[in-house]
Amino acid sequence: MTGLPVEVEGAFGASDSSTHLAAALQAVRSYCGWHIGPVVTETLAVDGDGATSVNLPTLRLVSVTSLTVDGVTAEADSFEWAEDGRLRRSGGFGYKLLGVRAVVEHGLDGFPDDVAAVVCSLAGAGVALSGAGLLRQVGQVAYDTAGRASGGVDVLALSHKAILDKYKLPPC
Repeated sequence: MTGLPVEVEGAFGASDSSTHLAAALQAVRSYCGWHIGPVVTETLAVDGDGATSVNLPTLRLVSVTSLTVDGVTAEADSFEWAEDGRLRRSGGFGYKLLGVRAVVEHGLDGFPDDVAAVVCSLAGAGVALSGAGLLRQVGQVAYDTAGRASGGVDVLALSHKAILDKYKLPPC
């Protein structure tokens, strides 16, 4: 079951479908707006709006390896960052779409138990991936990648959202 957090993989035996787990994890991460955990190194890109601060899509920034603004590498002492994903730079961040690119380490040290429980709940409920994206089949109704059927039913229950809301990125 490659690509899934160990905490989630361990909840299911080898006979269970990794497709359901992958789809459930995708639904959770999409709802939260970031990968949550574990700590990974990746490049995050956001739009520059000329302001002196921007927010990267993370709730736990561990380090910033490099930063480019409008294609120009920023010196390490020309910006500062906070654990909640904020970057500040006195010279501003330009105006280009996706013009701010940061190579960072970010994420929680492990995959939270409460989030793993939501993923397992969704996987057990039959959330799956199709060629068109995320699907959930309940009786004769299939839900699309946004988790909505014609009746507007959501793949994530209110109880799931209540758990996930503390890991969800704030609106921009």
